[in-house]
Amino acid sequence: MASGYVDVEGGRLFYEVAGAGPAVLLLHAGGADRRMWDQQWGPLSGAFRVVRFDFPGVGASPLPERSFSTSDHIVALLDFLGIDPAALVGVSLGGAVAVDFAIEHPDRTWALVAVACGARGLPEGTPNPRGIECWAAAAAGDFDRAAELFMQVWCPMRTSPEVDEAIRRMVRESIGMLSLLPRGLVRLPDWQAADRLEEIRVPTLAMWGDRDDPALQQVAERLTAAIPGARRVVVPAADHIVPMRAPDRFTDEVLTFLHQAQSARSEARGTDAE
Repeated sequence: MASGYVDVEGGRLFYEVAGAGPAVLLLHAGGADRRMWDQQWGPLSGAFRVVRFDFPGVGASPLPERSFSTSDHIVALLDFLGIDPAALVGVSLGGAVAVDFAIEHPDRTWALVAVACGARGLPEGTPNPRGIECWAAAAAGDFDRAAELFMQVWCPMRTSPEVDEAIRRMVRESIGMLSLLPRGLVRLPDWQAADRLEEIRVPTLAMWGDRDDPALQQVAERLTAAIPGARRVVVPAADHIVPMRAPDRFTDEVLTFLHQAQSARSEARGTDAE
């Protein structure tokens, strides 16, 4: 495994890379960091060249010094590592970022796994009032309150003391990243992903837990319906942080999907060559 920093707009990102073969980029959730992929790191890097990184302001990535585009950060990281293209696997906020990237950079995306997320501009069901309060608390800098509400709304399950504490600790340490958007530090595209989902032509898997917030499950269903040919998997006994709540099922689903997507990609390349 190799690790280090890449200079990007507004600062730098800490990344880790392992394995060989087609590239897979892991994008963590808001209120999390790269540790959420610990259970997938070994199995995925045994079959692919896998990259994970911390978004600005969490984990080992410092707070940004000025506004930035997350899509531009991903391009800079892929360029630095000599990767073109990658499969994107993102959870929650990371999933929405992956959806945006697949639309904006179709030539750099060979597959998409969108976990526990919707897309910017998709109509949502009735939001959980505590979820709204969580975002307001983060914007106001009350990170203790924001972390408490995050756990209540999106991570209410109790699976094992070790997993519960790992999620709780990660959320407490990473919840501050939710303040970057209201502080104007994240530049979003001037288009809505919901209006362009039909442009996504790479193999797509949408996945979420059956114990996740009902409003989020509804918007994830809408995302699946809007992307041509998207597959849908609902993971039993999992809330929002699916890779940590149901690591074996999640890993198996993602590995199977990526192998199938890569096989189809290889066959298409062979047909084009003929």
